[in-house]
Amino acid sequence: MTVARTLRNRALATTTLLMLAAPAAMAADLAPAQEPVPQATMDAIEAQSPWQVRVRGLGVITHDSGSVDQIGGSGLSSSDSLIPELDITYYLTDNFAAELILGTSYANIYGEGSIAGLDKIGKTWFLPPTLTLQYHFTDFGAFKPYVGAGINYTMFYNQSGATASSLDVKDSFAFYYVVLAVSALALFLFYRIVNSPFGEILRAIKDKEPRVESLGMKPEQFKYLAFILSASLAGLAGALKATVFQFATLTDASWPISGEVILMTLLGGLGTLSGPMFGAAIVVILNDELAGLGEWALIAQGVILLVVIVFFRRGFVGELSALIANWKKPAAATGASATA
Repeated sequence: MTVARTLRNRALATTTLLMLAAPAAMAADLAPAQEPVPQATMDAIEAQSPWQVRVRGLGVITHDSGSVDQIGGSGLSSSDSLIPELDITYYLTDNFAAELILGTSYANIYGEGSIAGLDKIGKTWFLPPTLTLQYHFTDFGAFKPYVGAGINYTMFYNQSGATASSLDVKDSFAFYYVVLAVSALALFLFYRIVNSPFGEILRAIKDKEPRVESLGMKPEQFKYLAFILSASLAGLAGALKATVFQFATLTDASWPISGEVILMTLLGGLGTLSGPMFGAAIVVILNDELAGLGEWALIAQGVILLVVIVFFRRGFVGELSALIANWKKPAAATGASATA
């Protein structure tokens, strides 16, 4: 009896951009003699629940590898799917939230390699509950994007064979999810640092260092501590990478890598917490897409860097924030004119 066994099947959930925005109620002065809103009503409006429950679409994109017992050169792949999901979100602050994603679906298992002629080998249902930590951007008006990372453990059930007599799909809890959790915690830590009194002093030093010094503080000590925190985060990233790949190389200390770090920061936006994350994602995608160019890939990256420096000096997040701010100015001016 041939047993099709998948050695590894990690179902990574990518939520669709179908975010259900809460309706925004805007009050207008209809008459000068309008009675004020009772304080009890105002308190009820302001005291909003930190819980949020939504129904959305979930795209399940599988990254898998597998083989069939006792058949050399065999391989397995599974289908992707789009299913409804239930999201339960709890807002820790206005920006940070924890979300539990629930949904179940099925995947068809297909033969690859030496058993490609078997086509569909079987079918399995899976339940991938996912817990994420999210950062919500609150400066874009009604548009509220967010980024997040989390852990997922997929449970398989109701498996059946087609061209195989039986099917046994198993999931492995990879170290990848540990890296995601550590990254989310590091992001939260630096968010708290940036919005702490220490972060305010660093902003003041950036704007006008002599004024900070005139207040009796020593800017060098604060800059030294900021450098230590930055180096510690870089060291944590390097330790995680070495643990994942099981080796360390001096390539990461070469000048092209240093240039990539600068490119990530400039693409995302200087002086922003989320900008470097977007910049890192863009650079990684560019590296994958430009890998076929060989040495020309570095030249392409240099051209992109020059274009960003000349035309998009504030980076991706900076330019997006400025665009939204300029878009909201006419609306605010119109509202002020109507009130006057």
